[in-house]
Amino acid sequence: MAEHPFVTLAKKGYEAFRTGDMATLGEVFADDVVFHVPGKSILANSYQGKAATFGYFGKLFELTNGTIKVESLNLYVSDDQVVMLDRMAAERNGKTIDTELVLVLKVRDGQFVEGWDHFADLAAWDEFWA
Repeated sequence: MAEHPFVTLAKKGYEAFRTGDMATLGEVFADDVVFHVPGKSILANSYQGKAATFGYFGKLFELTNGTIKVESLNLYVSDDQVVMLDRMAAERNGKTIDTELVLVLKVRDGQFVEGWDHFADLAAWDEFWA
């Protein structure tokens, strides 16, 4: 059985994020992507467009001095979405975080057009960035 195209897209995007491959990220995210980060932390926002979204991704690495690690635990697809269950760990200013999150990505024309981070412990996420 062939792999669902959204699974292939998600794996490609995940690997590009993990390795900092901006060219490939540019292929999988639409120019008008909107990426939503919940909470009250310095990173909470709805990032409009590729530049802003990629700026958010860059801040994750910059503010953790590259210690951020994301592990994909599972992946689900529907007619227009990819849902990824992930584990994220990082260190910052003497703090550590190790939390699960759900990443929901809406797909249109073979690209991600909208994304939502949902953290298992939003209070811990906010505190980590405080």
